[in-house]
Amino acid sequence: MAEIDRLSPGILSMDFSPENILVCTNSSSIYEIPRSGKGSTNTIMQSHYEVELWAESWSPDSTKFATGGDDKTIRIYDAKSYELLHIHQMK
Repeated sequence: MAEIDRLSPGILSMDFSPENILVCTNSSSIYEIPRSGKGSTNTIMQSHYEVELWAESWSPDSTKFATGGDDKTIRIYDAKSYELLHIHQMK
């Protein structure tokens, strides 16, 4: 978990799947870290929202994950390809 030290600026939230940890930062970046401690940290995306990424969560079957941020959208992604599947604009 030493790679977590390179996440910058600050960690806002984390969510666990059976195999990985999603980490979101207040710089709107999302990282995926293997729970086993083996392998490398993947940068999923950077500057995802206008200012801050506030939350992320795995789907129950870990095939998708959702994010939410200050731009008032909820975004759903494929967990393997990181492809954006849907954007829901909150009013």
